[in-house]
Amino acid sequence: MRSGVRGTTPAAFGRRCISRSLLLAGILGVTAPAVSGQPLTEAEALDRMRAGHPHLLALRLAAREAEAEARERGLLANPTVGYTREDIGLASDDFLLFSHELPVRGRVGLLREAAGHAGAGAEARADASRLAFESRLRLAFTDLLLAQERVAVLEGGLRELARLVKVLRAREREGEGSRFDRLRTEREVADVETDLEA
Repeated sequence: MRSGVRGTTPAAFGRRCISRSLLLAGILGVTAPAVSGQPLTEAEALDRMRAGHPHLLALRLAAREAEAEARERGLLANPTVGYTREDIGLASDDFLLFSHELPVRGRVGLLREAAGHAGAGAEARADASRLAFESRLRLAFTDLLLAQERVAVLEGGLRELARLVKVLRAREREGEGSRFDRLRTEREVADVETDLEA
């Protein structure tokens, strides 16, 4: 029996929906307090994920760290001061050494440019990871909505079949219907209930 969703069986569809639903629940469970019974839109789910998911926070901090490193590489090196004293017999010499590296070949500019590219790369990686995270959340949210709609349709069909079983039982008692029709309909009810449990 096929479910009509991308050619998958109901069991495979259910496992995929459960795994994506668990992903969605995990994302929302980390980022939001438990609120029971309130509907959540896709936009609200994305906002909650963007606001407080630890993985996205780590990505933002990594991009800020790359920016700080870029600013640091553009600075001149600190000067150094050294003091030495040499005693040779009766004579003593004191030396004060001051050194400062001067960037005359454009090395600081190249370092600054390389650090800027590294910062842009870190930001691009963070954006790509954020977009991948959002797309996984959207897929999980869509699968959850699809599963909810599927359950609603199956429950509606189950109610119709239950009514039909009552009608067939009444007709069978009156002698107008066959027992086979009632048994076949009860079998359909059992199949739908099995699909709902899966």
